[in-house]
Amino acid sequence: MSDNILTISQLPSKTSLLDTDKIAIDDGVHTYKVTGAQLREFLKINSAPMGTVSFSQSSKTADNPGRLPLFTGTTIPTANAIYPDFFAWVQSHPELCVSEENYEERLTQFGECPFYVLNTTTGALRLPLLKTFIKAADTDDGIKQTAAGLPNIKSEPIVRGTGYGTGVETGAVHTFNTPNVGGAEHNVGRGWDSSFQLDASWSNPIYGNSDTVTPQHTTLYPWVSVINYAVPASVAQNQALLDVLINGGQIGGGAPTVTFYKNNTGTTVTIADTSEAALVKVYKNGLLLEPTEDYSISGTTLTLTSALIASDKITTEVF
Repeated sequence: MSDNILTISQLPSKTSLLDTDKIAIDDGVHTYKVTGAQLREFLKINSAPMGTVSFSQSSKTADNPGRLPLFTGTTIPTANAIYPDFFAWVQSHPELCVSEENYEERLTQFGECPFYVLNTTTGALRLPLLKTFIKAADTDDGIKQTAAGLPNIKSEPIVRGTGYGTGVETGAVHTFNTPNVGGAEHNVGRGWDSSFQLDASWSNPIYGNSDTVTPQHTTLYPWVSVINYAVPASVAQNQALLDVLINGGQIGGGAPTVTFYKNNTGTTVTIADTSEAALVKVYKNGLLLEPTEDYSISGTTLTLTSALIASDKITTEVF
């Protein structure tokens, strides 16, 4: 295997996945090779679409491969180089972008900002900062921010005269009339005392339904999908990736190219170039050999751990 072939574990250290990159995927028995273009195309179909916002119980990047946090407001200085596909995606959605000044204004007013700041000159990208409640958007208003608040409490009580009268009231304040017995302190023979009672629920039933403005809630971490490949973390995941790639016709496909090599001695055999192959199987006298343990391939050289004799027959299947 040539040095320019990456393993799955090396993908996170790459700044971008190139179409010409070759990636080795080990299913525990064989090593398959796919190009960056093949892997990219597969994961475009089988992973979360670019820009998808999802929630996680973990705030760790390692637990959220292929995603960036939307709870930090981080600025990525060279996002156009590190995440070229995502940078282009944000650029294609100007309705999701605001200026740096507007971003700061929104932080001052609302404490958060659901928009990106895109700098096409420097390639920098500032991520949204989400901290409070999220409400579903509609197609008329799109993505917007609304300050916290409750309906206003209004009332217009009117009390007529000192005799018995009916108060006229609207909203949260009602008047009540109670008779009194005249005396020196009242300077009248008989009259009515008027009182006010405040109950905000008379104005709007939202009041009294809860003891707090903040409803009961659970917090999770928001992330956005930014790349078109994920990193399989186990042999099982590797195999699932291979099954879909191969059975879905992304790599290989059809009958393998079978080549026989005879009359060789020693530990090396010159074979056809297999650098572009997705999978190579090697047989010795009909028995399948194990890669690394029984052989290795570099360019057109097959190196065996046990020397051949002239009667041995080597067979390769190239997919």
